[in-house]
Amino acid sequence: MRKKFQALFLLLIFTAIGNTEELLAQSPFSVSAGMGRYELSHIAAHWHVSSSSSLALLAGTNFGIDKNTQFSTGLAFSQVLFSSKEWKFKPGYSISSILWTRDDELYYFKTLSFPLMLSASYQYSSSFRFRIEAGAVYSEVLVSDRKQNVTSGFPEYINANFKLNVIYRLPSTKKAASK
Repeated sequence: MRKKFQALFLLLIFTAIGNTEELLAQSPFSVSAGMGRYELSHIAAHWHVSSSSSLALLAGTNFGIDKNTQFSTGLAFSQVLFSSKEWKFKPGYSISSILWTRDDELYYFKTLSFPLMLSASYQYSSSFRFRIEAGAVYSEVLVSDRKQNVTSGFPEYINANFKLNVIYRLPSTKKAASK
């Protein structure tokens, strides 16, 4: 499973880097790849419900680095505050729910987190956008299993979060079919 996710993650990144051609039409869908504290190394599928807002489903992992295994999955709503077409820089916010697990030699945690983030997007081209987000996360531990007799920590209820994304807007199938 981990190898398949790694291959899909790398494919999305190489597709995003390699295809920088301006597209004439935009679809209501986009894909993204990025890194975040709670989102981990992640990929996401976005549905743009309007010109300034989108819903996204994401899945992430840490690939088993640091002798622990982490997975995350979530749903996010993102909103651009000022949607001027002339501006390449666009401020906004996002609200998410993320279910994540951490499994190491000391503990197993399953946690539900709710990030509230401020964002800044830079529109590189009609297809590509870079987004940086920072904010606060409220977390509730759903399952906690201590694997040893030493207490070494417990997730905090409120933490900071930070996330970087590259977003690729998919071409419209209507425009592509008419060519």
